[in-house]
Amino acid sequence: MKINKHQFIAILLVAILIAFIPLASAAPAGTSESTVVAAAKSWIGVKSVHGGNSRSGIDCSHLVYQVYKQAGAKDIVFQTVPNMKKNAYYVTTDSPTPGDVIFWKKDITENNRNYWLISHVGIYIGNGQFIDTSFDTKTVTTESISGVYQEGLPYYARWDPGGSDDTDNDETPDDNDVNPPVAAFSMSTTSGQAPLNVVFTDKSTDATSWSWSFGDGSTSAEKNPNHTYSEAGDYSVVLTVNNEKGSSSDTQKVVVQSEPTPEIILPVADFDADNTSGSAPLSVQFTDLSQNANGWDWNFGDGDTSTEQNPAYTYGSAGNYTVVLTANNENGSSSKSLNITVEEEPGQEEILPVADFDADTTSGSAPLSVQFTDLSQNANEWYWNFGDGTNSTEQNPMHTYSSPGNYDVNLTVVNENKTASEINTINVLEESNSSDSNSDSDSNSESDSDSDSDSDSSSGSSSGGHSHKSGSSSGGVGGSPEPAKNVQVKEVLQTFIASGRDVDFNFTNNATCVESITFRSTKTVGKTTTIVEELKNKSSLVSELPEGIVYKSFNIWVGNGGYGTSKNIESPSVNFKVNTSWVDENNINRSSIILDWYDDEKKEWTELPVSLTGEDDQFLHFTANVPGYSSFAITGTKNEGNTIAAEPAQEATNNTGSNAGINAISSTSSNASSNVSSNVSINASINAISSTISNAISSTISNAINSTISNAINSTISHVISSTGSNASTIENKVAEVSKSIPGFSMISGIVCLLCVFLYRNKGK
Repeated sequence: MKINKHQFIAILLVAILIAFIPLASAAPAGTSESTVVAAAKSWIGVKSVHGGNSRSGIDCSHLVYQVYKQAGAKDIVFQTVPNMKKNAYYVTTDSPTPGDVIFWKKDITENNRNYWLISHVGIYIGNGQFIDTSFDTKTVTTESISGVYQEGLPYYARWDPGGSDDTDNDETPDDNDVNPPVAAFSMSTTSGQAPLNVVFTDKSTDATSWSWSFGDGSTSAEKNPNHTYSEAGDYSVVLTVNNEKGSSSDTQKVVVQSEPTPEIILPVADFDADNTSGSAPLSVQFTDLSQNANGWDWNFGDGDTSTEQNPAYTYGSAGNYTVVLTANNENGSSSKSLNITVEEEPGQEEILPVADFDADTTSGSAPLSVQFTDLSQNANEWYWNFGDGTNSTEQNPMHTYSSPGNYDVNLTVVNENKTASEINTINVLEESNSSDSNSDSDSNSESDSDSDSDSDSSSGSSSGGHSHKSGSSSGGVGGSPEPAKNVQVKEVLQTFIASGRDVDFNFTNNATCVESITFRSTKTVGKTTTIVEELKNKSSLVSELPEGIVYKSFNIWVGNGGYGTSKNIESPSVNFKVNTSWVDENNINRSSIILDWYDDEKKEWTELPVSLTGEDDQFLHFTANVPGYSSFAITGTKNEGNTIAAEPAQEATNNTGSNAGINAISSTSSNASSNVSSNVSINASINAISSTISNAISSTISNAINSTISNAINSTISHVISSTGSNASTIENKVAEVSKSIPGFSMISGIVCLLCVFLYRNKGK
C-alpha cells in the first residue's frame, strides 16, 4: 500500500507522541504506578534506610531512591532533597499521581526545640496519603497531604526516564542548598506601665534555634516566649537565630514606665450610741459610722475593750465614761470619743456581808480535826485564820490541831461592798493515853462524824506523783504511783475518816467505771483523799494482764500508801459498771464477768466473784468484796453456749423468817423463769432457788427441811415446764404459785415461830 505525504506526517506525529508518553506518566521508566505504590507501602514501618543501598541508616532522599530502585526504575541519580528539586530528571506537575515525589517545607518539635526543615520529600501512594521518614526515629510512616506545612505548599515531580544510565552512582548528601538564617521578630507591645507583659513572636527564616535576651538579665531559648518586665526602664531585646550555615540577630526596644503611685486612703472614725446617759446598769448599743475602715478598737472607759464593729456593752456602776473608737486600715488610723454618764440606780441599797460559821467540835484531845461550815450571808470570798499560824480560802475547810491550846478561829468574808468577821475559840486538850480516854475519843468521833461524811470531788486526766509505800498506813492527802501518761481519766474525793465508822466514796461524776467504794475504818485518820484512775493500758505496777478479755484496768488509792489494806479497814467493796455495748460486741458471757485484784506481795492476780446489782439501757452494775485497794482489772470470756447470768446481789438482812424465805423464792424464781426463756439450764435454776432458800432459813433448821424443799421445787418446776413449755411469762406465774404451795410450807413457818418463842423464854430466865 502506498502511503501519501499526509499519512506519513500523521504516522510520524503519533510515533513522536508515543515516544514522549513517559514524561506524563506517574511512574518512572521501567515501572508502573502499581509497582511504585506497592514498593512504597512495603517500606512502611521500616527503619535504617541509608546510602541508597543498605538499611543501616535512613533519610527521606534515600527512601525515594530505594522505592524507585525496588520498583525497577532505570537511570536513578541519588541526590539530597534540595538538589533533587533542581534535578533535570524530575518533571514538575500540578497535582500528585500515585508514584509522584512530593516536596514541601515542614516544622518539627524535638527535645523542647522547634526545627524548621528547609524541605522534605516523600512518595505519594494515593488517597491523599504519602510515605516519608519521621524526624526523630527515621521510621517510614504514612502522612496526610493536608497535614504538610501550609506556608510552603508542596509540589510534585515525576521521574524523567531520559536520564543517565548510571544507576549505581550515589552522590554523598550535602547541605549546599541550606540558606543562612535571617533573624526577625515582633512584639505584642513595645511600651507600657510596669508590670508589663510582652509576647514575642519569631519571624525569622531558615532558623533552627533561638536565643533571646530581654535586656533585664533574663533569657529564653523558646521560639515564641512571653516575658514580664516588673520595673520601669528601657530594655533592648536581642534575638539571635542559628542554623548550620551561621547565625543572625535582630534587636528591638521595649519601654517600661513607672507604675503610678496609688492614692493613700485614710480611715475616718465615727460612731453613735443609742444611750449616752441613764441609771446603772446601763446597756448601750454602739453603731460604727466610720469610713474606709477595716478594723475597730473600742475602749469603753472602764477598762473593758472590744474589736467588734458594732458592740453592745453594759455599764454596771455609776460614773462618767469616755468611749474611744479607733478605726484602722492598711494606711493608718483615726479616733473619735464620746461621753457616757451612768447614774446610781434609784433606791439602790448597799448589800453588806454577814460573817458566821459553825464547827462540828470546839474541844477535844490532840490531834483534833475540826470541820468548819460557813454560815455567812452575802459573801463571795472567805479568809480563815485557824489561830495556829495556818490559813485557808475554802468556804468550808477542815483543819487538824496537833498541839493542845486555845485557838481563836477568825473568818473574814468579803463582797464587792465591804468585809465582815466572826471569831470562835477551839479548845485542844492534851492527848490522853488511857484506854477509857481512847474509847471516849472514838465514841465522840463516831457521834460527830455525820457532818464529816460530805466529800469534795474533782476529776481530771492525770495522776499525782506521791509514792505508795507498803510500810505506811496513815490516811491523809495521798497520791498515785501510776505514771500520768498512762492515766486516761481519774476522779478524786476527800472525806473525814473516823474509827469504827462506815465510809462511802460515791463517784458521782461518772468519770470512770468505778461508781463507789465502801469500807469500815479501824482507826481515825482524819481528812483522807481517795483516787480512782482509769488507765489507758496495763498498769505499770503489775507484771502482766490477767486472763480473759480485759474491759478496763484501773487503780484505787485510799489515803497514803498502805492504808487501804486489811490492817486498817474492814469489809472493803467496789461497785463498778460495765458497758453493755462491750458485752454485746465481744460476745461476752455475762456470768463470766469478774473483778481481778493484783496482790502486790505475791505479784499475781486474784479472781474476785461479783454480783449483778442492776442493769439499765447502757450499763451492767456489779459489786464485789475486795481484800484491799490497789490495781484492778475487769475481765470476761466469750459466750460458748447456754450460760446463766451473774446472780443478783442478795439484800443485806438478818431476818430468817418466812417472809424472807418467800421473798427469796419469788426473786430467784423470777430469775430462773427469765433464764429459761433464754434457753438456760433448768437444773441450774432449781439449784439457785434451793440455795437461796437454804441461806434464808436459819442454819439450825436448814438441814432438816432442805431436802423436802429441794424435792418439792424440783418436782413442781419440772411439772410447770412440762405443762407450759418454754413460755417465760407462764413459767414465772407458775413458779410464783409454787412459792405459796410448797408442801410443808406452813410447817416450816410454825417451826420458826416456836423456835423464836423458845429462845425468848430462855433469855427471860
